[in-house]
Amino acid sequence: LDFCLFAICKVKKNIPPPNKKSKFYQKNKFSKGDRLELLTPGKVGQGFVAENIFDADGSPIESTPHPEMRFTLEIPYPVREGDILRFAK
Repeated sequence: LDFCLFAICKVKKNIPPPNKKSKFYQKNKFSKGDRLELLTPGKVGQGFVAENIFDADGSPIESTPHPEMRFTLEIPYPVREGDILRFAK
């Protein structure tokens, strides 16, 4: 499988509890329903489906279409600054 990097976490606080919104900035487009993987240094990748995506103002969106777009995403795992989201092409 080929993988595509598409977002890097910009959280500057403690690790949020699971199912909380985490802030990211986008490198490549992804959409609601895409199967993603959270990569944390020193851990095995954790898969999930993108369901709740929000723009910088907190409004729900269907995708992240703009380069360097800031967005938040509900993730069912703890997230740390510098974590990476990826998906299989």
